[in-house]
Amino acid sequence: MARRTLRGICGKTWLDIFCRDLFPTQKEGGKNGVCGLGGALVSVLRDGRPAMAEVTLRHRAGHQVTVRVRGVPIRNQAGNVIGAAESMDADPWAFYADRRHRKLSSYDCLDEATGVRSAGYIHTHLRESLTTYAEHRMPCSILCVQVHAMERFGAAYGIAALTAALRAVAQTVEGSLRPTDFVGHAGGNMFLAVLTEYTGPDLNKTAERLRNTVNNMKIAWWGDELPVTASFGGAPVVSGDTEKSLLDRAESALAGIA
Repeated sequence: MARRTLRGICGKTWLDIFCRDLFPTQKEGGKNGVCGLGGALVSVLRDGRPAMAEVTLRHRAGHQVTVRVRGVPIRNQAGNVIGAAESMDADPWAFYADRRHRKLSSYDCLDEATGVRSAGYIHTHLRESLTTYAEHRMPCSILCVQVHAMERFGAAYGIAALTAALRAVAQTVEGSLRPTDFVGHAGGNMFLAVLTEYTGPDLNKTAERLRNTVNNMKIAWWGDELPVTASFGGAPVVSGDTEKSLLDRAESALAGIA
């Protein structure tokens, strides 16, 4: 792997092949971009200094996971940079998240199909967050996620593929957020994220980052790669909000009304 990566830095053709093999295509502004792995190593070879980047990998289950890549220069005896070495660190919270999910499942608070919190549990947490805001003014936001064209997707590929696509989106969204954020299946093709200590600007940045990540996804299914896209709409908690008023604003943003 390292040899192909270093050859890729010297010749972009090999780098492109390496990234296509292991990384989802990254699109920004309608253009395909080089994955963060290539960008980090190019930076190391260009500047001669260590670099770090976050890159998205496609899990074998279909969802996206974020890992941290560190690159360091390799020098010869004369001090000249002749290559670069890299290391990848998985999410340190993944182990604890898995253990937490097993406990939630035992309490019947997990949606088994998608692997995130159940609708009842996520709405309970939302009401708790509203109470915390009312008493302590701790910022909080919610984000609604609507997966597109699920009826057509299920009709074309079957219910098992539909379930796999919903689970991949749910796991990608949850894995792209902080351990203090909560994601739940709100029913059908909808998910709800409760984001602790998020203000409006934080919410907008996160929604755009998640939109780019999810809309670059492709689900591996019996030799095919099935594209999945979703819309994101959020709202920060404001004084006087109820669960209904907050959800109404987020769903209006999701529909492009707000």
